Amino acid sequence: MTSGQAADRVRTAQILGTALDLLKVTSAEASFAIVMLAGMGTLLDSFAVESLGIGTRIVMWIASTIVQCELTRRLLLRAGYPDVRRRYGPMLAISIATGIPIIIGVVLLVLPGLYLVARWSISDVVLLAENTGGAEAIGTSWDRTRSHVPPITAALILAYVPPFILGSILMRLVQPFGLALGSAVSNLTSQIAVACGWYVAVAIHHALRPPTSDLERIFA
Repeated sequence: MTSGQAADRVRTAQILGTALDLLKVTSAEASFAIVMLAGMGTLLDSFAVESLGIGTRIVMWIASTIVQCELTRRLLLRAGYPDVRRRYGPMLAISIATGIPIIIGVVLLVLPGLYLVARWSISDVVLLAENTGGAEAIGTSWDRTRSHVPPITAALILAYVPPFILGSILMRLVQPFGLALGSAVSNLTSQIAVACGWYVAVAIHHALRPPTSDLERIFA
């Protein structure tokens, strides 16, 4: 199968289906990552937000990037990709390089932000799976997603939005029980959304790159 043939088949349902298949084989790792990051966020909100201020967000950003790297790396290794190394520094750099324009795009007008999210959605996966540099990973993501923005955007929205809607509903329900419980619910649902985004990113990468035989066995 050529890269073009793989790309021609990209559909939102295909991306989400692959993400679910990935989740089935790594559900324990995903659950651990979500609970750990949600617990860390709740503790920082409860005990460190006054002393660290914006530093709590920086700590969570670094921790989330490390966990994303480890989870994505495990997933790619199990899928048959060879020599997937830990790339914490480049992933942090990619997060900064793509995150600032995305935030500006979302603040100025939502659609440009969503467009940038779709175009750079597989940067981290390319970095790990194909052992490239950070700038090359960003460029590769931009090139491969060029003709597939609508299905990629739809898949990302369907991955991120439901957990946040659930979180909003649960926040209203637990509001009478205190801020600590509300913080725990907010962190948990936020981390579920973030983890869903990681899985969808790997699924997008799989759809836009010829799969190996090992990948075929896992996604069969």
